[in-house]
Amino acid sequence: HADVEEVRAAFRRGDAACATAHVTHAWAAFEAKKGDARSARDLYEEALRRDPSSPYVRHAWGLLERDVFGDAGKALEILDRDETGSTLLAVAAAETRYAGDEK
Repeated sequence: HADVEEVRAAFRRGDAACATAHVTHAWAAFEAKKGDARSARDLYEEALRRDPSSPYVRHAWGLLERDVFGDAGKALEILDRDETGSTLLAVAAAETRYAGDEK
């Protein structure tokens, strides 16, 4: 089994060879799973810079902001910037607003 640093090194190599939102999104998800939310945030931001229309990156980053950082406002800022009409993002935004009503 690879250790965490080996996986990070593989992501760095992959990112250097193929700087796409897909690689960066996967790396961000890995960092989030490993508990490094700040690195995940930075990587999601980079992934979205690489592909601003990706609803998947926008969704993952929005949920990180809402669920890990506890920042519903930032989550909605990310989720609501969707220009693709993604139902995935619309539902996530609605859930975020609903949770805010519950508090």
